[in-house]
Amino acid sequence: MAHNNLGVWDAAVAAEAFLRPDDDQIDPAETDRLIKEAVKAEIERSWMHRSRRGMWNVVGVAFVLIGAIGVFLPLIPTTGPLLVAAWAFAKGSPRLHHWLINNRMLGPFIVEWETYGVIKPRAKLFALSSMGLASAWMLFGADMHWALAAAGVGLCLVGSAYVASRPSSHEISR
Repeated sequence: MAHNNLGVWDAAVAAEAFLRPDDDQIDPAETDRLIKEAVKAEIERSWMHRSRRGMWNVVGVAFVLIGAIGVFLPLIPTTGPLLVAAWAFAKGSPRLHHWLINNRMLGPFIVEWETYGVIKPRAKLFALSSMGLASAWMLFGADMHWALAAAGVGLCLVGSAYVASRPSSHEISR
């Protein structure tokens, strides 16, 4: 059934069409009950669909804000949160996804990632350097429990291994 303004009508028509094969045995009360159930189910599905889209949009906006903060603060990443934002917007709002991937500065990185799984060399170098600096800070500069520092360094190592494993270009080498 459709998730649009005609969805309630579609549900009613489907319920009525279901009852038509045995026209001589149709109970009007049963018909009304089935139509009401179908309409109620369609309204609930439509509401859930809108609320899910809203949730994805909230996630997208939150990650755009994290990425924007990362532009100014050196230890907060920018590209990763923007990739998550693009993914969330693709599920929640085609308009916001289009805006993000067509952004003059950020769009090319996102399109390369979405299309080819590519991380450009400059972004790769910046990501690896940032994770290395963050690891050094956690180990030697921060006043934190050793287990927390080890967990942070471990996450940086996993992230670094993943970033390093991604191709730097979508062109096939010969």
